[in-house]
Amino acid sequence: MNENVKIDYDTAEKVMDLDGSKVYVKTIGDKTRADGIMMIPGFSWAKSVGPKLPKLPDGSCPAWCPATHFGYQTQACSGGTCKINFEDGTSTTINAGDSYLVDKPHLPEIIGDETVIMHEFSQQVKKVLDSMKD
Repeated sequence: MNENVKIDYDTAEKVMDLDGSKVYVKTIGDKTRADGIMMIPGFSWAKSVGPKLPKLPDGSCPAWCPATHFGYQTQACSGGTCKINFEDGTSTTINAGDSYLVDKPHLPEIIGDETVIMHEFSQQVKKVLDSMKD
């Protein structure tokens, strides 16, 4: 039997409010996590997310996002642009309709005055592999 084939963020088990931006977390079975992410113009990762993470050994908040992200920026709800700035000084731009794989460390920056809507997916690879039949 297939379970939760369609992801409904209206039934997300967790909604994080990040100073007006939001992350909707949906777990599907025990193998997949889906996040619906809405970032508004002016969103600041350093102010909204960094302080919620575990402190560094020196007691400070992380200055850069320590996660890798794999997803898609939708066109249906948003035409906004997300610039990704990397710690090494390089950057890339994600536009509506783009799929992305963003490595760590990085900081997102919303360009312009449109909200950005992204959908991200992750799998617990060990559980997926363990569930496969030989």
